[in-house]
Amino acid sequence: MSTDLSLLLVEDSESDAALVVRVLERAGFRVRSARVETAGEMQAALQQNQWDLVISDHNLPQFDARGALEVLQQSEIDIPFIVVSGAIQEQLAVEMMRAGAHDYLMKDNLLRLVPAVERELFEARAREQRREAQQALHEADRFCHEIIRCARDGIVVYGSDFTYRSWNPAMEKYTGYSAEEVLGRRPQDIFPFLQNSGVIETLEKTMQGEFPGPVEFSIQNPRTGKAGWFSDSMAPLRDTRNRIVGVIATVRDITEQKKIEAQLLQSHKMEAVGLLAGGIAHDFNNILCVLLMQLGLLQNAPQPAASLLEAFKDMERETLRARDLVRQLLTFCRKQAVEMHPLHLQELLRGLFKMLVRLLGEHITLKLEIPSGIPSVVADASMMEQMIINLCVNARDAMPQGGHLTLCVEETAINSEAAARHTERRMGNFVCLRVSDTGTGMDTETMPHIFEPFFTTKEPGKGTGLGLSSVYGIVQQHKGWIEVDSAPGKGSTFQVFLPASTEPVVGRDEQTKKSVAAAGRESILIVEDETALRNLAVRLLRSRGYRVAEASNGRQAVELWEQNEGRFDLLLSDMIMPEGITGLDLARRLTGTNRELKVILSSGYGTGPDHLDDSAFSGIVFLPKPYGPRDLYSAVRKCLDPPA
Repeated sequence: MSTDLSLLLVEDSESDAALVVRVLERAGFRVRSARVETAGEMQAALQQNQWDLVISDHNLPQFDARGALEVLQQSEIDIPFIVVSGAIQEQLAVEMMRAGAHDYLMKDNLLRLVPAVERELFEARAREQRREAQQALHEADRFCHEIIRCARDGIVVYGSDFTYRSWNPAMEKYTGYSAEEVLGRRPQDIFPFLQNSGVIETLEKTMQGEFPGPVEFSIQNPRTGKAGWFSDSMAPLRDTRNRIVGVIATVRDITEQKKIEAQLLQSHKMEAVGLLAGGIAHDFNNILCVLLMQLGLLQNAPQPAASLLEAFKDMERETLRARDLVRQLLTFCRKQAVEMHPLHLQELLRGLFKMLVRLLGEHITLKLEIPSGIPSVVADASMMEQMIINLCVNARDAMPQGGHLTLCVEETAINSEAAARHTERRMGNFVCLRVSDTGTGMDTETMPHIFEPFFTTKEPGKGTGLGLSSVYGIVQQHKGWIEVDSAPGKGSTFQVFLPASTEPVVGRDEQTKKSVAAAGRESILIVEDETALRNLAVRLLRSRGYRVAEASNGRQAVELWEQNEGRFDLLLSDMIMPEGITGLDLARRLTGTNRELKVILSSGYGTGPDHLDDSAFSGIVFLPKPYGPRDLYSAVRKCLDPPA
């Protein structure tokens, strides 16, 4: 790799100077050089330009290397100085090194020139970095006091006698006490309530060299009467002999954080349930995948009995129902793969209107309010439909005696002031779907739990408690949020905010695509840790003419790849596998040696193409589990065949 080099040559011979430059350029340096022969010329060159290196001949008619070194040292510029001579005695070379030269070379042997230059440039950079570090340390020390004074957090220093030694303005704001009022006094003497707050105990432990961690406490400003929550983190201060001479504490106002924690408690609960749901879905999808592929084989067996064929179809139908149930579970925990496209929510509502009217019943009046000019959103159409239906069903159940349900889509701009009113809001342009009913409403005890899975206020057998939790999962998966306004007897309003898009909306595919050919003769490497699933996939693909090799994990796959010298057309791999190599890791490694390799990644966790944001893998085909034989054949041909 070429390196720029600014070279100052102290040399009376143009040919010798050109030789030095030529040697360096052959080594890959891009050399910018100048040649000087006198002290005056050298002084001028040092003042007018910046140089990376000085190379000086030992003897010149009007100058010598010692004089050149003195000129460089007087300029106080720290750059390497190398002596190159046609003949120099060892004693003179040693004296030059003692005087400050970095190296010396013989003109008749320039083999050491390049490594010497590289070494000196490296050491010069290291010296510059050390100087910069020392300067930064000096400035940090100089500004330390100012930083403490301007810090938004309270900063307190305790002496070894447990009295206050430093008290910054933020602490004055928190407590109402000035530094003059507290310095030299113990905390419990000024704030008696700290005795039972854990602060004094933490201070004593820290003074003994322990790190007990932050302690949270609530205080009331005696001057303003305002109460707040604070977090106090302490660390021991040590002298040069490593003796503890005090404690420094950082006190942070966490009043707002406490409020946010209460608001986010619901999200934390759902995240924990989501992790459990994702693990269950993975194992269950593997089982369903084996069932679907076995059923596909049985249905395609030569001349099956009519009764058996009907039974196989029933079994496949029920297996697909189980698959849909798992997908709902993954939607709740925000792990289901989605197909994101620009779409208009208003068009979805118009398309669903007749079905919603039948779903709600004659006792409920449905009204759409859709102004013109609403921008699109990037979303999964089927998930949006599921979200709308779930919200409408929830509203219907809240109006057993009938009522009015209004669906509205509108464009909303969120500014900083509006964003501060809700913990999940953020600034930007959004499309808001508002679902308002005139039903029974909810009280303050019910509201915090409505998005919890399996939470329901309905009678046994009247609801599963998954409707609103699925809505919550869909909204989160689409990078939006949902707000609820409700009160007993006043109905409920759900507002779903989704990021607005400027992408054009393309009409839905008319399903006129030709069926994908199932057969081929390409070479495929299958990597799957589930033995039954791997065996079935191998059997199915070999039956269609493909040449198939199999591995149970990433390590075995790499060994097969090397044994076959990478002669594979397609990699079909599970995303998550044992022994630390994921499907994506494997794809990166193998495509690094064969850019023509096609890749299909499969997962039962629901992790889909939106997670494959590496530009080098934009052509990856994702095959979600569970899949049947037709899905497998289609994915293989989709990946192997060039686009039309």
